[in-house]
Amino acid sequence: MKKVIKKIKNTPAHRKKLIKKRVKRNNVKDKKISLKEGLMKTKEDKVILNISNPDKSLKSLVRDIFNLREARRQINFLGVDVKNISRHIGNHFIEKCAKKLNKIGKIIDNKKIEHKSGKYFNLSKEYNELIPHNFTFRTIDEFLINNKEKIKKEIRLLELLKSYNELRRKDYYIRSLNRSKEEDIKDNISIAQNESLNMSMNNIEKSVEGENHVNISDFYYEKALYETNYIFEVMKRESEEFQKIKKFLYRYSTENLCPYKKLELLELYKLRDRDSNFKEYEYLFWLGCETPHLYSILRHGLRFPMKLESSKIYNYGPGIMISHNPYAQLQYCIARNNIAYLFIVGNNGLKSKKVHMVHPNYPEKLKKDYDSVYIEHKIKLIESFIDDNSKKEYKYDSYCDYIVYNLDKIKLVYLAKIEIPSILIKD
Repeated sequence: MKKVIKKIKNTPAHRKKLIKKRVKRNNVKDKKISLKEGLMKTKEDKVILNISNPDKSLKSLVRDIFNLREARRQINFLGVDVKNISRHIGNHFIEKCAKKLNKIGKIIDNKKIEHKSGKYFNLSKEYNELIPHNFTFRTIDEFLINNKEKIKKEIRLLELLKSYNELRRKDYYIRSLNRSKEEDIKDNISIAQNESLNMSMNNIEKSVEGENHVNISDFYYEKALYETNYIFEVMKRESEEFQKIKKFLYRYSTENLCPYKKLELLELYKLRDRDSNFKEYEYLFWLGCETPHLYSILRHGLRFPMKLESSKIYNYGPGIMISHNPYAQLQYCIARNNIAYLFIVGNNGLKSKKVHMVHPNYPEKLKKDYDSVYIEHKIKLIESFIDDNSKKEYKYDSYCDYIVYNLDKIKLVYLAKIEIPSILIKD
């Protein structure tokens, strides 16, 4: 029995499909073609022409930093419906919200004001009209902003909105640059040159949140890195620096009898200022933050938390908290698929005072000799005890949290991508 071969009809749809395949094959070849001698290297083109083989892990980092969808998810997770206010977010809007919190803070500080519950209700209502929250309304207490912890939570949200707005504007700026560049290339450069630059009209830049996790365009990748204040270097796993930070990460894990599971160091990025060389530091600390803050910190550096007129909002005054223990800083991160980013900061000479109780008036009430304070925490070790006269005395380890009031004393040196175990062992 002869096999019947079906003849494929040469329909317009089929021809269109073949043409697309042919164009795709040609584009793959064109990517391997070196730049023509006739192309001039201008300042505007410098970023694109310098690209040889972008590192995959750096593209992944850019994707995570500029992921607006993830930024909105984290803000929504903390209780704010960001979609309803995204158009209004700006410095004036943030200041207006801060003024409302100032009024609530004054009521908390003033013990003589009567009928506080009514004042809290009215001011909370005015504030929540500015920033709509995702309330379940099980109790009225969810709605009221009537204590310092709730004010601190709202300050955290305002700072996130500020970073989110900056991130959104920068994402739009990079995409608009690419659109205008595409139009110039279409009008002034031949198709062959256009394809050799990998800037064809079929590759118009989309927002990074809509792209594949790693497969973002070279233009967006390079422009986004250029918009930060650092030059990134990916540390190889076998390098001495990677192993040093890995050991630093394991310091308070089960490897040293501490009650926490090991964190996995996935990637380590070395940060070097564009205007200075990398500097080694004798003492290293961990610093955690939500993902929307990553771009703001890499662009402008660390900044102090928002300061209200009330002097008793923060337990130790407005400062930057860093820690020897990475688990202490992970509480400030909102992990996505068990992945979080932690900064590693360096210092060679903090003058710190040990504190045992709350001091909200720091640093004003702190002696000029000190630029920071520290709180010591004890950790009960596991599977380690001394049996003395039938009494079990557990051994302890310790770590310190530092609140720094002088930003010149600390500097970003690494950014670590960390995988968090699903369940951390608790003490």
